[in-house]
Amino acid sequence: MFRRYLPLLSVLILFHACSLLDWENPSRQETAGPGVMTLRYGSCAYRIGGQDGAGNPASTVEVASLGQDGSVGAWTITGALPSGRSHGTIVAAGNMIYVLGGLGPEGATKEIFYTEIRADGSLGFGTDRRWEKGLRPLPWPLYSATAVFYDGRIILAGGA
Repeated sequence: MFRRYLPLLSVLILFHACSLLDWENPSRQETAGPGVMTLRYGSCAYRIGGQDGAGNPASTVEVASLGQDGSVGAWTITGALPSGRSHGTIVAAGNMIYVLGGLGPEGATKEIFYTEIRADGSLGFGTDRRWEKGLRPLPWPLYSATAVFYDGRIILAGGA
């Protein structure tokens, strides 16, 4: 069964290595921070969680438009996570965004948060733009992992 996912795992490791090198994103400073989870989806960039000035996990969720040249527009708040998170894994699957694990107020967590991506690029269910907590958590607490959506499944790799 592992051999079936070996090509995908190789690509995932390559993408992760390229993101660490960051050769093609000159505006990385605009989307990076301690433990912030970032994601590009369509013409939007998302910046979720991270650490506040005191090093505590933040629940902030922000969105910015992306220009044709890759420039990042102004960041605006679009909801909040149910609980602060840093160093989690973020992935888009269909019209949903998932935050898997990460470091929360109590340390490493196995919680999963999710919400919808609206047509205008904003996030959240309902008028209060809320996130939901998944009923089935990860098998164990995990942070700093990598995820990819492939063939209808979210595949999680690595982490601590």
